[in-house]
Amino acid sequence: MKTIYPSKISWYIVGFIIIVYLLSTYLLYSQNASYTDYLPLIATAALMLHLFTSTYYIIEGNILTLKSSFLINRKINILTITEIKETNNPLSAPATSLDRLKIIYGNGFWTLISPKDKEAFLLHIKKIQPKIIVIRK
Repeated sequence: MKTIYPSKISWYIVGFIIIVYLLSTYLLYSQNASYTDYLPLIATAALMLHLFTSTYYIIEGNILTLKSSFLINRKINILTITEIKETNNPLSAPATSLDRLKIIYGNGFWTLISPKDKEAFLLHIKKIQPKIIVIRK
């Protein structure tokens, strides 16, 4: 059975992005920019919106799949996960919030994710691999 966990969205991150876009739009407007000068802003705004709405995590059998638009499609065998830590690490990751989980798997590999329902996600993972150590903040 496949279970999908959407990524949590931090509205302060969205707010920051909106402020940056509004300031950029204002600067272009104040310089009497042509309509074509707005195209890069519109394209990156559309990409950001798409990334925020298409980031999620799938658990199917023993496989955890991390999806973020067309950019990330990573599969992790849950049986290789050794530790999950709560973190606010801001490094680039398939996560749309700073309320994150650091998943350590394999031979020291790790990734950051931000499931909206963190508790249900952790329970699901622990059900598959009970030996996983979960470290809370």
